[in-house]
Amino acid sequence: MSPRRFLITGATGGIGRATLQRLLERGDEILAVGRGLEKLDDLAERSERAEAEGYGRLARHRADLMDEGARAQLAQVAAKGSGGLDGVVYIAGRNDRMPFDELDEAHVRGVFELNFFAPLLLVRSLVPYLNEGAVLLFVSSTLASKPVPGSAAYSASKAALESLSRSLAIELGGRKVRALSIAPGLVDTAMLREGRSENDLEFFASLSPLGRIGEPDEIASLIVHALDNAFLTGVTITVDGGSLTGMSR
Repeated sequence: MSPRRFLITGATGGIGRATLQRLLERGDEILAVGRGLEKLDDLAERSERAEAEGYGRLARHRADLMDEGARAQLAQVAAKGSGGLDGVVYIAGRNDRMPFDELDEAHVRGVFELNFFAPLLLVRSLVPYLNEGAVLLFVSSTLASKPVPGSAAYSASKAALESLSRSLAIELGGRKVRALSIAPGLVDTAMLREGRSENDLEFFASLSPLGRIGEPDEIASLIVHALDNAFLTGVTITVDGGSLTGMSR
């Protein structure tokens, strides 16, 4: 397969970095978007050293995706690259839990801004630069279909994101552009571990018939497969170690 060009948001998180590394190792060109881009210094250095050996090219761009001006600037940066875009992988998101009776408008709007409005508006600005056969992949969550206490805003925002991906599959299919979502369950990332004890993690592991939580690279491998499968569109793929099957201990 010839090298392709992808834009990845949330590139510095666990799933983002794992996806980025897989694509670079096979020779793709990546525009990595996020905050704390110094976390990608090692991959950037390897890209510079090993490009001649087939390792992909990595460009980095810092952006606050909730800012309209920042999204417009990002679209301009993406447009400057040679050959258009072969895909957008939207991983950026926030998941601050809050009991429903404590929700305020600022919290709800903040969650929806990054988890739904930002990807919708960013993709709209990038559509003119998508190549035929491009793919729009959104990382959702199993909480979109199975909420838990305190996840009302987050779950609703991810459900909206999944609906957006299905709508885009219909509206952009005529241009040979695919759109789909991947819904991970519990994955061992900094976001999951923040503020949680080892007992919490052991409980999370018990929810899966496999007795463990997922690894970022296991989600990344599915993302890469979805980017490559030219007949996969309009769906949400769940990858949660069987936690939604009702078979857990």
